[in-house]
Amino acid sequence: MLFRSSLAAHASRSAIDIDWDIVELEWRFIKQQVGAPADLPMPPIRLAKLPPGARMMFQFPLTDDDEPMAIDIAPATLTQFTREMLDWALGHELTHYAFIMRENDWDTARTKFDHAVYNRHHCNREFMTITKAIADIVWNSYHSERQRYAMWDQVQRSCQMQPDQ
Repeated sequence: MLFRSSLAAHASRSAIDIDWDIVELEWRFIKQQVGAPADLPMPPIRLAKLPPGARMMFQFPLTDDDEPMAIDIAPATLTQFTREMLDWALGHELTHYAFIMRENDWDTARTKFDHAVYNRHHCNREFMTITKAIADIVWNSYHSERQRYAMWDQVQRSCQMQPDQ
């Protein structure tokens, strides 16, 4: 199943149980922060079988593979993550997408990306600032201090545990 987020597609995207209103807020915020074109669409967000241990990932087609650009969510993630952490994680992956698109001149027609162009994001100060602010966007809806601290912690953990991503 493939889902492309937009207000017009709200009925079809409801098959994935996430807070699409929060994800839309995150997406508008991310685009504003990175200077994206206002009409830049979200990548498809879909349920998919992922490698063991992976809960969610952003993938894009490199010169040596045929993977489509998408955010994939392991079905179990929908029940293992809190709603707040799921919303934050989608914002994190959307930030990767926005950075990749900016690094490639916002070319939405591009079908392959040069791996050499891909820059490490997790320890990038701008990336970390944006993903920390996404925790505040989620907090503004749910008001869980515990979850906000967990999201802030995940910003740091992403840098420490996966600095090459």
